[in-house]
Amino acid sequence: MRGPPLDEREQRIRLLLDQAVEQAFAALGGLPSGYAHGLSRKLQTGRLAEAFISMVTFGGQRQPPMPAEYWTRLLAAADLLAMPEDNQLEPYIVACRQRLEQPS
Repeated sequence: MRGPPLDEREQRIRLLLDQAVEQAFAALGGLPSGYAHGLSRKLQTGRLAEAFISMVTFGGQRQPPMPAEYWTRLLAAADLLAMPEDNQLEPYIVACRQRLEQPS
């Protein structure tokens, strides 16, 4: 099941999220299958904001912590996702910034 074609901005967001997934996979040596399946469905159907929120939540629960590159990619995606009139993503953006500020 695929969603509508992604526009240029959405394609860039998808690329950043895919790169963050690669960082998570490398850091953890894999991803839990249920999480990976759900995330894949969100990305395939263009539910990019939902995927971003899921990735922030997932990354915040991992030990050892996710690498800085993971959070950097998520913040870059958030910059493209966030709409000035909609602050739904703000708590997740704050969480990304806090993770980046924590010592590794």
